[in-house]
Amino acid sequence: MGKNWVAFVLFFGLLCFGGCGKHDAGSGGDSSSADAGAAASGGGGPLSGTGDPAAVKFLCDELRKHWVATPDGFTSEYPSHVYIATGLRADAESFYRQIKELKFVVETQDLDNADKLNGITYEGYCKFQSSPTRKFNDPNELIGKHWTPWAQSNEEAVRVEKKNGQWSAHSNSYLVDGTQPTASTLAQLK
Repeated sequence: MGKNWVAFVLFFGLLCFGGCGKHDAGSGGDSSSADAGAAASGGGGPLSGTGDPAAVKFLCDELRKHWVATPDGFTSEYPSHVYIATGLRADAESFYRQIKELKFVVETQDLDNADKLNGITYEGYCKFQSSPTRKFNDPNELIGKHWTPWAQSNEEAVRVEKKNGQWSAHSNSYLVDGTQPTASTLAQLK
């Protein structure tokens, strides 16, 4: 009974303080809809999510691999030119995207028997709120190495999945495609 009580208290504490913080929100995968939002430190706006605590934690951790918090929001780096056949970087030139906030809601999806047989234990659809965004050195703009004016983003989405015990994120969006720019690169983006 003692070990079970300690495990319950630890799990409940993690659940209550879950979200996008740097602590573990549990390794669940069922469809609880507890609010797990929390603001990230630094940056122009929050990195936060609500919904299944384990899915929120995974996606926040994934977003941190692609975005750096800056005073103006979150910044990510992308190749300016890619090969059409492979999608790989064609040269060293980059452009940068900045977004004020990364706020999302995870909607848990029902799994069918085929999903379960394929080892999928969780699937969620993460909808991001629209937020101001801009680009630096955008290859499609004629303004050169300057920031474009701020514009409201579309509502982007990312699908998260837990399959065979491993989480993954899937999207046709820019949210999980970029890389973190270095501190020296960020200092040059003016």
